[in-house]
Amino acid sequence: MVSKLILFMSILLSGNVFAAEGMVNVLEAPLFKRPNRNADVIQYVHKGEKVYIHPLVLVDRTAYGTLPEGTRLGTQDKDDPFALTEDIENYHDGSDFVLTKDTQGRDAWMLREHVTIWYEDPREFTQKAANPDNTDYRLLEPLPDGYPIARVPKIRGSFGFSLTSPQTNNYRYNQRVTSEGYGNQFEFNAHLMRVLDRELSGRWYVGGMITVRTVENEYRLETRVAQEQWTRLGAGGLISYDPWRSENARITIKGILLAYPLNQVSIRQTDRSSRDEEIRQYSGWNSAARLEGQWMRIKFFQNLDFTLGLWGEIESPMDLQAKTATNRSQWWGEGKGDSFRSSIAFTFAGTVGLHSSY
Repeated sequence: MVSKLILFMSILLSGNVFAAEGMVNVLEAPLFKRPNRNADVIQYVHKGEKVYIHPLVLVDRTAYGTLPEGTRLGTQDKDDPFALTEDIENYHDGSDFVLTKDTQGRDAWMLREHVTIWYEDPREFTQKAANPDNTDYRLLEPLPDGYPIARVPKIRGSFGFSLTSPQTNNYRYNQRVTSEGYGNQFEFNAHLMRVLDRELSGRWYVGGMITVRTVENEYRLETRVAQEQWTRLGAGGLISYDPWRSENARITIKGILLAYPLNQVSIRQTDRSSRDEEIRQYSGWNSAARLEGQWMRIKFFQNLDFTLGLWGEIESPMDLQAKTATNRSQWWGEGKGDSFRSSIAFTFAGTVGLHSSY
């Protein structure tokens, strides 16, 4: 045991004569005052620079067994520039830090992963470097368009497809409706928006929207079958706000006021026994208010963003007037003046679409 201790001490003393060295392997490595990531940084060293390493770091303890209890490696000689300090009494080979010196000769600690230590033995091949280099603040090339001035998109455009809740308003037939069949109601819409003037955050946009909606429903009456095909064209203004956004995603809320100048209903009635039929056209207009929320995956495909959303809309009542006369007045109201009134309607929908910013 005594021989092992003598061997240890001779290695350390010889190491103090021939100081150990290493090379910084990251862009900018901090030297800490204490072996703690939250300690004060007293200096920075840069990639490729040589740094001195305390000889204790080079000792391979596994090659020489265990020291007697209470025995410490190294020297406490005040004249030794690499004498052990209080901080390294508990130093071990698995420590995240190694002891070095700054340019003023003060004790300093650096992360083991930030330096390649020249052990001059097989341990050189087992060292782990920081990968990726978390100290490398340089931007990857090619640099973003317009760098270093941030490019805030001024215009947004989008196309969307919506599947909505059923259209439940219908013509007031003069026979009892025995069954109802509601078809899928589809909507295609387009938005064009511009950032608000003097709005530096790039979150507020104003613009306009156009929409086309269509649905076909079927009603079985006592002696007839009626088919209603609704086509609606709307346009209006909107305002949007981004309450949350990241580099790859964004949430947008939109408030929209719509006018539907064209609401056209084509009604076909067919007698179930004689197969006689007649078609009449009705039209009218109304207005609506819509609230929409969207989640957006930015640059889903090249410069296009992918959007998913939900919206709800409330519509005002409207009067639909017949535009064609009838030869079977018993099926309808009186002559060309036949009309009916739809009530307030609520529509809910899920939407999917593509979006782009310019």
